[in-house]
Amino acid sequence: EILNKLSLPTNVEVISLSLDKYQDAEKWKKQSARLNQKNSFLIVDSATSQKFIKLLEISSIPRYLIVDKNCSLIESNFSKPSDRDFLERLKASTVKK
Repeated sequence: EILNKLSLPTNVEVISLSLDKYQDAEKWKKQSARLNQKNSFLIVDSATSQKFIKLLEISSIPRYLIVDKNCSLIESNFSKPSDRDFLERLKASTVKK
């Protein structure tokens, strides 16, 4: 919800990841729709998901990723949109690329 109110840089996307069991997928869909989360993705527990989780070293959720327009990963563990310095850090990380 906070992301929708921020003036984000146009050269990156903020992606929200959630880890849930398959039976909770419908709850996740409803909550994402209610919050109008455009780039929110559910990772359902499976062998393939476990490889992805290990690759990104995901140990807690929610997890926010920053990718550029070429789908290159800029940041795999970004701060939450509710953090005071979120927008400042986001703008600084996009300058690095």
